[in-house]
Amino acid sequence: MNYFDITQSKRRGLERVFARDAERVTPAKKEFYATDAFTDEALTMLRAHPADRPFFLYLAFNAPHWPLHAPPETIRKYENRYADGWSVLRRQRYQRMRQMGVVRDSWKLSPADGEDWDRLSDVQRQDLARRMAVYAAMVDRMDWNIGRLVASLREAGQLDNTLILFLSDNGGCHEGGPRGGDMRPDLKGLTGAVDSYRTYGRSWSNVSNTPFRRHKHWAHEGGIATPLIAHWPARRRTAPGALTDEVGHVIDILPTLCAASGAAYPSQFAGEMIRPHEGRSLLPVFAGKRLGQPRTLFWEHMGNAAMRRGRWKLVRAARSSWELYDLVADRSEIDDLADSHPARLERMQADWQTWAVRVGARPQKSSGVKRRSNTDS
Repeated sequence: MNYFDITQSKRRGLERVFARDAERVTPAKKEFYATDAFTDEALTMLRAHPADRPFFLYLAFNAPHWPLHAPPETIRKYENRYADGWSVLRRQRYQRMRQMGVVRDSWKLSPADGEDWDRLSDVQRQDLARRMAVYAAMVDRMDWNIGRLVASLREAGQLDNTLILFLSDNGGCHEGGPRGGDMRPDLKGLTGAVDSYRTYGRSWSNVSNTPFRRHKHWAHEGGIATPLIAHWPARRRTAPGALTDEVGHVIDILPTLCAASGAAYPSQFAGEMIRPHEGRSLLPVFAGKRLGQPRTLFWEHMGNAAMRRGRWKLVRAARSSWELYDLVADRSEIDDLADSHPARLERMQADWQTWAVRVGARPQKSSGVKRRSNTDS
């Protein structure tokens, strides 16, 4: 969709509208910006809700998904921030993450997955620096809107007693190629404006996914690893800003909310049996505890697949052979251990196939690549 004008979408002639329950809603174009509009609606709902009753609010911003659109005054804050290019900024980001303790020193910076910034023309560099500036402005505007929501909860005296969970749905998006793309070539406006429809591309998403490999669509860490931020002062047992390396998954959100609210997970709906959920509550992590024994998690998207069991991760790109990594030592997935652990590789691949059949995931097809077997542990 267009953040400023929902009648202008990726495909000409396709109009997207919003809905409020069964009501079809077409927002006015004047002063409209989608991220603001989503927050406005969320605030309206919160203010109308009885103060003495619990609530559940799912606020799903589409930012910073392309097209790159942001208010001009927010873009100006970042106009000169990205002129040094993705190579310099990726190294800086990696060092800053190590200093903050977000990544371990043993996790190396994965190989660059973009073009050589120094070989681009001045015009190209200006265009690409602006694309990233607009992307940053989109995140900035989302952050500002989350602040509006937090302020509303504080004014209502509900902030400390409200569990807030924030996460992204996947890693940075590579779509549009190494320099980004014009998804509507007929729109010739300046990047960020209503009459443009662009992406920021693979070279910048490689920065967004620092220090990991790959991007959205893949099951490597660059495609699936996102931080979860939890805020719940009334129930917090850790210091503000504390970090944990416990492994969670989106399937854990539902059981976490059930445990936090005391709600029971139903066994049926409208006469139909509901399958048991496969997640587990994250409440112990919020109290500074461990989740217990490591579990097995699975992924599949567009033929890209993965499985994680404790510290071990099995992963492959579509139509490629399986790779095996020790994520405790090598979260960046650089040192493929598939050849040195053939028995483990075979066991995990068989378990992934069993899961894929059970849930209807895309089955693995042989890549025709045979590995040399050495030793196993």
